[in-house]
Amino acid sequence: MAKGTVIYQKFNGINNVKKPWELDQTELVEAINVDIDKSNRILLREGRTIKLSGSYSNLWANGYIILATYGGNLVSVNPDFTTATILRVDVGNEKMSYVTVNDIVVYSNNMVIGYVKNGADYAFPLPTDTFKFPLIPGHLLEYYRGRLFIARGNVIWHSDVMAKRFGSLDKRSNGRQLPSRILLMKAVDDGLWLSDETAIYYASGVDPYTLNLAKIKDYPAIFGMADQVDGQLMSSRIPLIGTSFMIGTASGVCYIGNGGFFMNITEKGYEMPRGTSGTMLFHKGNINRLISIVNS
Repeated sequence: MAKGTVIYQKFNGINNVKKPWELDQTELVEAINVDIDKSNRILLREGRTIKLSGSYSNLWANGYIILATYGGNLVSVNPDFTTATILRVDVGNEKMSYVTVNDIVVYSNNMVIGYVKNGADYAFPLPTDTFKFPLIPGHLLEYYRGRLFIARGNVIWHSDVMAKRFGSLDKRSNGRQLPSRILLMKAVDDGLWLSDETAIYYASGVDPYTLNLAKIKDYPAIFGMADQVDGQLMSSRIPLIGTSFMIGTASGVCYIGNGGFFMNITEKGYEMPRGTSGTMLFHKGNINRLISIVNS
């Protein structure tokens, strides 16, 4: 060991809230290709292997099927990542939203809406009742209490109960509005988490006609940055029971869960890079990782 070398045993990670000269010995200005384990030790991060080459986007999977867009078409990617099968042509290049509904996957990107079942693409049937109209395309989808929720612009539409009237909206009473474009729509067990361009909200209740909307934070989520997590894997200090998510916001990474539970876990030490959209993935393994990408 070189003379004058100083050894630090533990690190808490990057802190980009403080100025560099304000950091203590456990905080880093920058960390590249490393992980920090539960004992606060730095480990070299594992490398990467290319599984799928080409200009794929909107990649999504639910354990049974892998979907993506390629060349403006909706495709199903083989489990071994060797080839992809075209399911629907000319779906456009906008960001696609997917949601699992029982044995189907519903998709939409503000231009088209449809569903995939048993590896094939289908259109929703047209309703015949005079007071019903077809499902409309939206930029965000969610499934809650038997209904499909569709966000388009600043308006949220809800379908009829899918098991009773498949693929129809009731035009007599529908369409909830937020002040600006909706950036987040995620369902937990007793409500919907929402965000527009200025704030984060929690809509509690089980009936879409009587949801009670409450503002939780005066800063927005980042569009596309949300992933479901097992709350029991989190710190024992804040275990979450039931459905929970991690989301990226303008003020850091946050936990959201049932009953309007909200906790910003990074606001004291890490500011999320500024961006208009992004993606987030929780990877469970020897080291649980939250992988985030922010688009400027």
